[in-house]
Amino acid sequence: VNMEPNATEFSWTLALKMSEEIRLQSPSGVSWTESWILDASPIWHCELSGIAVIHHQDEEGHWRPTWMPWSGEQIGIKISRPQGVAGQLTTIDSALLNLTPGERFIKADLNLNLRTGRGAQHEILLPDSASLQFVKINDKSQPIRQEGRKVTIPLQPGTQKIDLEWHQSGGSSFVMKSPELSIGEKAVNAKVTINMPRNRWILFASGPLMGPAVLFWSYLIVAIIVSVGLGQTRITPLKTHHWLLLNIGLTQVHPIVAMMIIGWLLALGVRKTNIPKDHWLVFNGTQMLLALWTLAAMIGFYAAVEEGLLGIPNMQISGNGSYDYYLHWTQDRIGAMMPVVIGRIVAASDLSLSDADLGIVAGIVSADMAEMGMDLFQ
Repeated sequence: VNMEPNATEFSWTLALKMSEEIRLQSPSGVSWTESWILDASPIWHCELSGIAVIHHQDEEGHWRPTWMPWSGEQIGIKISRPQGVAGQLTTIDSALLNLTPGERFIKADLNLNLRTGRGAQHEILLPDSASLQFVKINDKSQPIRQEGRKVTIPLQPGTQKIDLEWHQSGGSSFVMKSPELSIGEKAVNAKVTINMPRNRWILFASGPLMGPAVLFWSYLIVAIIVSVGLGQTRITPLKTHHWLLLNIGLTQVHPIVAMMIIGWLLALGVRKTNIPKDHWLVFNGTQMLLALWTLAAMIGFYAAVEEGLLGIPNMQISGNGSYDYYLHWTQDRIGAMMPVVIGRIVAASDLSLSDADLGIVAGIVSADMAEMGMDLFQ
């Protein structure tokens, strides 16, 4: 190296022959010092040996080992390129299957949000009885046809949204079961929803743990326990089976309304044996309070009869955003198959009462209420 007079630095660029190890040694008996800086691409793995590194990172935080060797000191750098690890090129960030039962068939919508590192063909396997209606990629309709159960989606590198709609048989069956559907890859944030028609009565629902619960059956157990307890009291002439029939009907109204009606019957029973005769004001006030309470109880009875007899019973469905006619299940991670959910339903036409049936029910209720009133007000 020849340096000009008054020069303090000298630099040059060269290429080294590829080898598994590079060794550097500081010269002896010279009048200058050297600094060695390693700037390796992320695709290389470097193992360092020799003298200690002065700095591991530069001012911007990048890994650039720096040495300042003394005369005769040396370092070794073993260089290797890590082997690639096989992995999936397509990632499904969310998958939503929405089912809408009808009289003759089930309408199904599948929405996928996915990312892929390169262009590829993505295969989706529909149920056996499925008839594909359309395919959209990024909200644009695509001329893609169904081949048996298989639907092949062309993917471009990057993020994209895929929408499929198909029809399948099984709309009016007693057991509503989601189809066996393969979305082609593992996925996260998988959701299955069922939009029930207004003429269906949901009895049970099962699927992933994060989903709807039919609370009516829990309320029914509580109603049975409360009925047995109230049947043991002598405040009213009602027996256990009377309380049971009443409380089953009251499961269709708000718990506060149910407690108000039960409290009204107990108040009538207490009033029968404990008539306040000390002062006319207390007596009249008690009568007025019972009259208002009776009016409120009759309104509650009407609401229970309307909800339980004239319409589809309220099954108290809740959980994960579900309600009367909307069932929603969520699963964090799935394989290539979408979760299978099951709902047991009854068509409202199988439960409808004729005018004669309603007349008989109304007559029985009226007769029972009249008998109760005669007993309680004696």
